[in-house]
Amino acid sequence: MLRLALIFWLTALPALAEEVVAGLSQSRISISTNFDGSEILIFGAVKREDPIVQDPPIEVLITVEGPQRRVSVRRKE
Repeated sequence: MLRLALIFWLTALPALAEEVVAGLSQSRISISTNFDGSEILIFGAVKREDPIVQDPPIEVLITVEGPQRRVSVRRKE
């Protein structure tokens, strides 16, 4: 078990030297009766201790979530 924990720690070690710094153009979007869409600008950078390595490239995953409740959606004609 100790050997498995050591292997996990050693494989995670390169990731510890990176930090993602991100921001949003707006953190909340108000949806009212005259809502016709919106855009969110997501920007950021990766702070590193070591020089940039080309292989493998950094992959970024962004999740946009709504309220955690049931809502009724209707299309305006």
